Amino acid sequence: MLIGFLLPTPEIHVDKAYCSISWQDWLGCSPLGENMLLMVIKGTWITLVSAFLSRLLSVFLSFLGLAFAHFTSVFGNISEKAIVESFMSIPSLLLAMALGFSFGSGLFSIVLAIGISEWAFNQRWLLTRLQEYYALPYYQFAQDAGASKFHLFSWHIVPELNKDLIFLFFVHFPGTVLTVAALEFLGLRTSTEILGLGYMVSAYKDYIFLVPHLAIVPIISITLLLITVIPLKRKT
Repeated sequence: MLIGFLLPTPEIHVDKAYCSISWQDWLGCSPLGENMLLMVIKGTWITLVSAFLSRLLSVFLSFLGLAFAHFTSVFGNISEKAIVESFMSIPSLLLAMALGFSFGSGLFSIVLAIGISEWAFNQRWLLTRLQEYYALPYYQFAQDAGASKFHLFSWHIVPELNKDLIFLFFVHFPGTVLTVAALEFLGLRTSTEILGLGYMVSAYKDYIFLVPHLAIVPIISITLLLITVIPLKRKT
């Protein structure tokens, strides 16, 4: 991610349009003469950043939902479970598409759309875990001793919650990368200057027979990116 941030934005050289793979241009050139290797690195970076921020937002919203359920007791649990079930009845990608096209293109819009669409899956897991936290012996002892809800939450739930939040962040991260790529493929751009990997596939898919590497390279890049991030899911 750091390399993608530090590298410059690919420059347009019309005289090098559609250039083939060579020692100077390892992955060839785009229809505008941009260096495909640089485009792929920058595209991978913007796709990863979008997925990373989306997961952060989704997990943060889930944390807020858990706090709401804890402090509002029975009413909060029942009402929140109803909202979660309603959200989960809608496919997350379809919901992300609807929200994404409503908000428009841009990094903030895509992060917000994916964060909201993936919130319900995290929330259902955490609401189940909340009941398990309540059954812990030291939680029940503190509750019987008269500890406040804030004390119970900050001292007995949050320390246990850290592991679950890290797990939720990484277990769905590969899927979030694919969702970002799918939204980019459908036309939502995360940046006006940098093409995400999904957007590159969409933009160059018509060149598959004329200039195959333009469409194949972004697809291979998405595959390699997933191969890279999936082990993070297994480690958690």
